[in-house]
Amino acid sequence: MALRRRLTNLFGRGDRLIRLARGRDRTAFLDLLGRTEIHVLSAPDPIGLDAKNISKAELLARIERHAAQFAQMKQNDEGATPFFFPAGDRICFPIFSTEEAAGEFVGAYVNAANRIITFHLLSMIGRHLAGVISRDITVILNAMTKSHVALSEEDVAQFIPMWRTD
Repeated sequence: MALRRRLTNLFGRGDRLIRLARGRDRTAFLDLLGRTEIHVLSAPDPIGLDAKNISKAELLARIERHAAQFAQMKQNDEGATPFFFPAGDRICFPIFSTEEAAGEFVGAYVNAANRIITFHLLSMIGRHLAGVISRDITVILNAMTKSHVALSEEDVAQFIPMWRTD
């Protein structure tokens, strides 16, 4: 599957979800988003630590502690809190079409913040976003990457009733 994705990107067809996100057929995009595996981030400590004032031993201890907390959460089948970040007067919720895009975001975000932040990558089917998002939140597909696409308030307003199950 990874080879197919690389070949598709190499020959210019790109990620279908991104192509639809940039297109005019919003219903087709939102339908595919709801049926596609997407990735979201969770950060036990979203503020993180100042990168200048931490030793290697402190960093390793922090990573180990967060990994243990995440493993315990998964074992207990507890939900993780999705990662949101501020941008101006908006709250943004980054979602990703690939693990690589999530990794690119993490690198860009921690470099811009100059903080050390432990992130966990979670995978889910897109329809589950309907229970997490609202019109007050800016949802950004592949935030801080070359394939960055922000969903409009109208997209979010249409997506929620398409996929909400409660």
